[in-house]
Amino acid sequence: MPRGRKKTINLTIEEQLAAVEAQITETEARLKELKSRKKELMAKKEEEKVARLLEVINSSNKNIDEVIQMLSQPTE
Repeated sequence: MPRGRKKTINLTIEEQLAAVEAQITETEARLKELKSRKKELMAKKEEEKVARLLEVINSSNKNIDEVIQMLSQPTE
């Protein structure tokens, strides 16, 4: 079944330019939001790693200085 003809919108070049600039502005704002969210998630991931490391240290019955000393020794 035919859907009919699409209406064509005749915009001037200036109107098209304004529309494109508006899209660019919106996209840049969205990109800024996404980068901010990424930064938050990476910080949260790092906090989880630190928390996990502290759990392991605490469960090993060693204090932080002992763990630092163990990690600082060169391996053979």
